[in-house]
Amino acid sequence: MSADNVPIFNVGTLPRIVPVVLPASATLSLSGKVTNVPVYGSVDTSGWLVWDHENKEWLVSPTKRGYRHLRDYYEEEGNSDGWAMYQRYIRDWQGGRTQQSFPFDLLPKKVRDMQQGLTGVANPDPWLVQKPKPTTGALADIKPVEPTPAPKGSK
Repeated sequence: MSADNVPIFNVGTLPRIVPVVLPASATLSLSGKVTNVPVYGSVDTSGWLVWDHENKEWLVSPTKRGYRHLRDYYEEEGNSDGWAMYQRYIRDWQGGRTQQSFPFDLLPKKVRDMQQGLTGVANPDPWLVQKPKPTTGALADIKPVEPTPAPKGSK
C-alpha cells in the first residue's frame, strides 16, 4: 500500500484510537477485552487493522479471526448512544479528563458476556490446564468413628 492511499495526519496530533474487541477465550483476562489501538498518522503498528479506502476508516483485519471493532457490537444491539458514549470516553481519556476505565455496564452485552466467561470458546485450547477450584476453608462434617467392640473371648 502506498502512503498516498492512506491519509497522513499531523504528527503533532493525538493518535486515532480504534477500539478492538479480542475474541472469546478460555483465559478470562483476555476474553472480550477491549484494546484501544492507537494509529499514529497513517501507521498501524499493531498489525490488527487495515485501511478501508471506500469508507475512509480503519477496520479490523480479516486475518485476525474473532477480533472485531467495538462499534460493530454496539451496532448489532442498535445502541448508537452507547457507541457515542464510548467515543466521548476516548476523547476525555485522550484529553486527560479521566483516568477511569469505561464503565463495564455500558459495554455491549456480548462483550460483557465474553468478559465474564458466559460466552465460551467453541474450541478450547487443549493445552490450557485449568486452575484447581479454591477451597472454601470450611471444615467438612466428619462423624467420629465409633470403636468396634472386641470379639467375645478375647482379652
